[in-house]
Amino acid sequence: MNKSVASVFAEILSTMAEVFIHALRMAVSVALDVDLSDLAKVFEKTTTKKSESDQLTDAFDEVTAKLQESKAVIEDAMRQVDEQRKVVEQLKEEAEISRQVSNMNEDQLKALSKVMEKTLTKNDKQSMPRNILINLFFCVLGAVLGIIFTRLFT
Repeated sequence: MNKSVASVFAEILSTMAEVFIHALRMAVSVALDVDLSDLAKVFEKTTTKKSESDQLTDAFDEVTAKLQESKAVIEDAMRQVDEQRKVVEQLKEEAEISRQVSNMNEDQLKALSKVMEKTLTKNDKQSMPRNILINLFFCVLGAVLGIIFTRLFT
């Protein structure tokens, strides 16, 4: 409702300004005995040119905004293409390894299997003391917390 009152008030002021300008032009025209309609036409052209330049500026701003949006879309598409290219390269490497494994004869497969078993066994032996210590720590922690909570809540 406020917008409608404000718009009506603006229209009334605009109309009053036009009437005042017309009356002032007539008074000056009569007082100077000169026709000011040509001057009014020049003034209207200047106002229109300003409006056209404002429209051009607005259009330029809109084009700039659209170009920025396009740039963001293109950058996103390029990022997705790069990610897909990395995935394809990884899949090619895995396919090459699979092809090499499939081309191995039985003796080569047994040798590869033994190497992998030794590596896994070595890793298990290296991590076993650490795993025992971690398990012991949590066992002791659980016992201590059990005693503390039992005494607190009973």
